[in-house]
Amino acid sequence: STSTNEPTQPITTLPKNNSMNASKALNELRRGLSHGRALVTSRGAARPFGCQICVRAASQNLSFRIVSSSLTMDTRRPLATAAKHQDSPYPESEPQNTQSLSVPSKLNVRAVRRRMVALPSDAFSAAKWSESELLLMQHTLASWMACEPRTIGERRERAEWCTKLVAKWIEQVGKQREEGDTHAMILSHASLDSLKHYWIRTIHLWKFDGVQLDDIIKAVDTTLLFLQSALPLMPEASKQVDKSFTTLFTMLAYHTRERVAWTVAEDLLEQWLHQHQQLSSNEKPDLIVWTSFLTLAAKCTPFSSSGLARFEKHWHHMISMGTEPDEVAYAALLLAWARSGRKDAGQRVQALLEASEVARASSLCYNISIEAWGRSGEPDRGEEQLWKIMQIQQEQSTTSKAIDYSSFLAAIRGWSFSGRAEAIERAERLVDWMQKLHDTGHTNMKPDGHVYSAALLAWSKAGPEAGPKVERLLRQMTAATEIASLDSHGALLIDMYEIAIKAWAFTKDDESPARALALLNELRVMSSKEHLRSSLYDSVIKAYTMKRHPDSSEIGLSLLRQMEEEDGVKPSVKTYNTVMRALGQQGLTTEAEFLLEEMKVEGVTNDSNISPDTITYGSLLYAYANFENTPHAEKRCRELVQEMEDAFDAGNDRAIPDNFTYSMLIRAIARASSADAASEVLVHVSDRHRVDPQIAAAADTSMYNAVLGAWAFSGEGVAPQRAQSLLNQMKVNAKREESPPDRVSYKYGILAWVRSGRQTAADNARKLCEELVESGLASPDE
Repeated sequence: STSTNEPTQPITTLPKNNSMNASKALNELRRGLSHGRALVTSRGAARPFGCQICVRAASQNLSFRIVSSSLTMDTRRPLATAAKHQDSPYPESEPQNTQSLSVPSKLNVRAVRRRMVALPSDAFSAAKWSESELLLMQHTLASWMACEPRTIGERRERAEWCTKLVAKWIEQVGKQREEGDTHAMILSHASLDSLKHYWIRTIHLWKFDGVQLDDIIKAVDTTLLFLQSALPLMPEASKQVDKSFTTLFTMLAYHTRERVAWTVAEDLLEQWLHQHQQLSSNEKPDLIVWTSFLTLAAKCTPFSSSGLARFEKHWHHMISMGTEPDEVAYAALLLAWARSGRKDAGQRVQALLEASEVARASSLCYNISIEAWGRSGEPDRGEEQLWKIMQIQQEQSTTSKAIDYSSFLAAIRGWSFSGRAEAIERAERLVDWMQKLHDTGHTNMKPDGHVYSAALLAWSKAGPEAGPKVERLLRQMTAATEIASLDSHGALLIDMYEIAIKAWAFTKDDESPARALALLNELRVMSSKEHLRSSLYDSVIKAYTMKRHPDSSEIGLSLLRQMEEEDGVKPSVKTYNTVMRALGQQGLTTEAEFLLEEMKVEGVTNDSNISPDTITYGSLLYAYANFENTPHAEKRCRELVQEMEDAFDAGNDRAIPDNFTYSMLIRAIARASSADAASEVLVHVSDRHRVDPQIAAAADTSMYNAVLGAWAFSGEGVAPQRAQSLLNQMKVNAKREESPPDRVSYKYGILAWVRSGRQTAADNARKLCEELVESGLASPDE
């Protein structure tokens, strides 16, 4: 009983050395837990349900004893709060009430998992929590947060459990607030203070290497639930709210390649501004939250056609609200322009830099301007700026913040991005300059793994002979640098080896796939498993598929299983698609079908990002269209395309049917059925596009060519007329800059006439040849 007027009533009392059946003891404890009661030890001290049980062998019988727990229950103030966690990112958010709830300082995930199993299935399902259930919630959360996970899977499990428990707590607060029960313990200041603490800590738990976008969205949902149900009861928590949004934006910044991240971030920003207006309408929005969002938005810019415009809209919104941008905010603005892909990005960034006094005083902004020149194809302009600043330093004899190690690194990366012929020589010269500066007393200028990685990137773009050169440079760099330091600091060793593996993948050499695989195996021995990533395996498999190696499918499937089962690396959708491509190239439809089903199951049960996408289906369609000439292949291709259309129409834009999809369907139908049936696909695509251009692209040249090829090889009597009609339609489309005929189109048109055997075939074929030359697609000699 947790009444404040009655003493705690034990459910059972045990003598000091009492022996009894272990299962009976556990049942007694669970019965006590489910009733919110305490156990009494031999000394008569009341202990709550959080006691530990020690089961041991004594002679031939199992006995148990109640171990003195660090949990204590005060019947006057049964609500307890979590002890301060030494790793908390926000120590000021710790609950301050005097009663404390302690858990063992070191727990592993397995131990906490056993505690969860021991809980009753309805432990937190009551419509209205009692005080004992609230205490149980706090103790369970404290146990999870005190445990020390050893793997990414355990970290994810801890964060998921804490998120679920905090969400249940917030729901209880919302329910009892709506009922108007202001005297409920769960609505007390101490309880809300504890909830705020655990909510902040739970968001922070999602910050670990390997976290997926879906994981972050779980933290986002919990935050929105907190804002709706709990925040109105604690308006003083606005600073903690700002910090939580900063954390969420920072985590989302690691997933800027995924389109959903941009949308989630903008929705979060809207929620934050709305909440800020309600809590502190007279204060300017926090600059740190703004800069964390703008940094995320700048990184999203390259992956959205409207990214720069969307960024500038938010930038002007921040200015209009009276928030003065600082160095980091200006750096985000310059970065958005630098990575926008526009040809005038370098000039625009330079103009913005010179127009702002804050930006001119920032080394970060100068470094971004150097990068911008490199990405604009003018790395020499960026390097000129670097030497200009160094000259000013020497003339003024100052230690200006505008030039540092990062400036050299930005200049080297600029040359690496450019792909220009002199990039290798200029990048190496900058590395030599850094070494000279270091040797003359500039200790911060020593070339490290980041610098070497940038130089390697320049070498990797040296063309089809890059593989041997990059590997030779890799050997020199790893020999000059301690492997341990490369592996421990930002996984630089992984970066350097990945560049070398990719260089071999694009090298025109029969041995290049084997060299890429050898480098991967070498890295698996040298590096920590936690630093390995899926892109390494993707590059090796790609090296085999690009050469159409006969062992590509076998190697791909082997690496797919090895990375997950032996190395603990989670395959990405790109990994699956690379293997699917290898299977498709060799026509292994059975194996590809199994892999497709595996991706569907994985996408539903574990990670939606693994769900099959357009590339996945395209590889399987390619296998059916090119290696099987049966009614089953035609039927299966129709089913796959219909599956994609249904998923896309239902809102899943991952599997949108593209022109390659329909081209493979046309080829499969033409091989197994008739050219006329293949032509119906072209009509179907045109109809979908006419109804709504947003849901389907117009038929392109490749689709028309697929139908032309079907007619050319059909042997049907109407084949030349149908092919000629399609060619005429493509000429009309060309005037609208849509699906113009190319060399392949004319080739199939000519072939259709030649194979027809008609008397007019030669004249019609000659006319098409003349049109081909007049259009500039072929020379008269051809």
